[in-house]
Amino acid sequence: MQLDATARPPSEDERAALDEYFPPFDHGSLPPDEQAAQLVALREHPMRRFLIEEARKIRAGEVELIEGGDPLAFTCEDIAGDCECTHRVSQPLLRCDDEVNDDEYEYLTEHAERLGARTKPAPGGRPGFIYWWGSEIDEREAVARVRAERAQQDGTGPTTALVASPSPSPALPGMPVGIHPAEAPASPYESAVYRALRDALFSEDEFDQRPPVDWLVQGVLPRGALAYLIGEPGNGKTFVALDLAYSLATGRDWWGHEVAGTGPVLYVAAEDDRGVQARARAWRSRFCGGQTTGKVHFLTHAPQVGEPGSFDALRLLVEVLRPVLVILDTQARVTRGLDENDSKAMGELIHQANQIQRLGAAVLSVHHPARGGTVPRGSSAQEGAADVVVLCTMDDDKVLKVKNTKQKNAAEFEPLTLGLDPEGESAVLKTAQPLRWEGQEQIIAWLDELGLPQSAGYPTANKALTEAGRTVTKRALEDALRLRKSRAPLPKVVGPR
Repeated sequence: MQLDATARPPSEDERAALDEYFPPFDHGSLPPDEQAAQLVALREHPMRRFLIEEARKIRAGEVELIEGGDPLAFTCEDIAGDCECTHRVSQPLLRCDDEVNDDEYEYLTEHAERLGARTKPAPGGRPGFIYWWGSEIDEREAVARVRAERAQQDGTGPTTALVASPSPSPALPGMPVGIHPAEAPASPYESAVYRALRDALFSEDEFDQRPPVDWLVQGVLPRGALAYLIGEPGNGKTFVALDLAYSLATGRDWWGHEVAGTGPVLYVAAEDDRGVQARARAWRSRFCGGQTTGKVHFLTHAPQVGEPGSFDALRLLVEVLRPVLVILDTQARVTRGLDENDSKAMGELIHQANQIQRLGAAVLSVHHPARGGTVPRGSSAQEGAADVVVLCTMDDDKVLKVKNTKQKNAAEFEPLTLGLDPEGESAVLKTAQPLRWEGQEQIIAWLDELGLPQSAGYPTANKALTEAGRTVTKRALEDALRLRKSRAPLPKVVGPR
């Protein structure tokens, strides 16, 4: 290929770029037709201005090549002064199938942080530009976002995300292999979706070597789990949730279960923030001498699953705070307007919880049970997605039973029998009193006085006591009847003949 007599000869900067970026990296040693081919390729290249500017900086000594290394590679120490690793600085984004033109690169630079690009300014580099410090998949995704946004702004519609081909496409004449022309076809085997699936594929041996369950609270709550704490109103759910939160914050064992993963907790007090405040003060008064822990954070605004961007904002808070547990108290208050019986609506809730889990936090949803049941109220999708389900019930004597009804990857923990002990303006959990208390003997004595048979059940005994003016709770009477039946019957007294 020969240049026309009227063709513009290469400038000094173009010659420098040809020497730096085009093999054999000595443009002047090539035959005239090959020199012409390289010059045409450079002038048609979508990042021509960038390559020329970088070549000029190299010639000016603003950056230095690694001796014996890739002519497109520089040390981070040379460009940033704080790293000794090798980094490709002068060929940003050229590993993409579609090269990025200068306008797109400038747009990406301007909006890099918002677009999620992992980048870092490089002193000595092109003025106002940001060089990549991430993997090539990050580059492709960010560039795809650039093109999608620009296409939307221009009214040309969405664009296709970039994918890499498994092998370099044929180079333009005189271009290095690996710099792909814009029309190069993409391979589905290197798409982001395929790579994600491939990275999640394990051989049998690899799968067997995966680590066991990582517990936050041993035998109770795995790290990064989706858990449900369910119970009827007034059955102590918030007391249990706060007690768990402060155990994780302080490392205090949770009712015989070791706290293996202490850390911050984010408590979304969406229903009764004043009540949560009083309970939290009571806990700290009893166990922390009234001092704050600095690790439990309370959110008094209820993010909404059904409002676009609301849970995205919650995730940003999670990214900042890095909690080990996020508590949603209650689920009903963060799903206003959604039908909890609708599997699609609850699927969106589960999806939003999963996004928080991917940040390393477990999610505990405080909810109500199905009427008379032991599963979360609403769509069965909730129980299916849950790793842990814990049911709270409370009787007339304020005895709180905490029962683990589902533990996906381990055995359910033994039920807890707890009570409430007054503290300040609220109360804290305590171990419940033994079931056999001295008041039971009084109830048994009343039943004996009334002449009820030892086999008498609750309806008969309750009616007899009520008619006699004796008022007792259902739980107390049931316990007394159980104890009375367990004893040997009293001998009958036989009078004289």
